[in-house]
Amino acid sequence: MNVIAGIALMILGMVMIGAPLAAGVASIIVIGTLMIVSGIAECVHAFKEKAWAVRIAWAVVGIVTLVSGLLVLAHPLFGLTTLTLLVAAYFLVKGVVTVIHSFSAQAGRGWLVVSGLISFLLGYLIWTNWPLSGYWAVGILVGVDTLFSGVVMLMLPRALTAPKA
Repeated sequence: MNVIAGIALMILGMVMIGAPLAAGVASIIVIGTLMIVSGIAECVHAFKEKAWAVRIAWAVVGIVTLVSGLLVLAHPLFGLTTLTLLVAAYFLVKGVVTVIHSFSAQAGRGWLVVSGLISFLLGYLIWTNWPLSGYWAVGILVGVDTLFSGVVMLMLPRALTAPKA
């Protein structure tokens, strides 16, 4: 079963990398749908609260989440390009923080610098190509993650059963 699931994830990951816009839009549709479900749940929770201040706070959060989800579904490309900016900012900050952390690391300093520089360069590449990067970045990143999830699914059972040296 792991072999079939692993191969399926690898194929799906390659398809996503090959069609990054479709993969990105599909991802944003899932996110928008989850936001709608979450917003509804938060509104339902608001009615179960006894204190008015807490009830109002949960209702506001629920309504904002619900409306945001509806807007994402109504304009998935706008949602995708907005998410792309957040991903770029994440990579830029992660890269800088990782490189700074490398100065105090006891071991693996070089690997931390490499990791930080790669993260920073990914963020820079996405940021400087925005809004066009909104059409490929999220789809490719999700595709690469899915591809490697499949690889891990195939390799993990082998690693667990391999004889210890």
